[in-house]
Amino acid sequence: MDAQRFPRISSTDDLCRTWQIILEEQGQGLGRTLWLAWLDPLGVRDPVVAGIEDVPAQPDASDIRHIRDLLDHFTDVEAPYILFSRPGSSRVTDSDRRWAAAIRELHRQGGVERPVLRGVGTLVSVVAS
Repeated sequence: MDAQRFPRISSTDDLCRTWQIILEEQGQGLGRTLWLAWLDPLGVRDPVVAGIEDVPAQPDASDIRHIRDLLDHFTDVEAPYILFSRPGSSRVTDSDRRWAAAIRELHRQGGVERPVLRGVGTLVSVVAS
């Protein structure tokens, strides 16, 4: 990834733009994916990104437990920024709300407070609580 393209993260808009760039670079046409990105402590460029593809339409407690177990392996770094993406309409669905609630819980468990973002294609937006 070209680090010069990423904004310094100082607002939710900057975070949305960073995720938009990541989604553009990862290519479109992916199914439901949960994205994890680690930014340096200053919220600067060149994130390390991992995608968990083919996540279920609606998470259940075991899905969240598995993701939490995965995140627990990264105890020596700051909690990742999380985005879920899916194909389809940009309309917020019940499934989107359930993923947003699950991500809020992952943030809470990780001791961070961050906006919950959703990507549809390369359109990234906040999912309100």
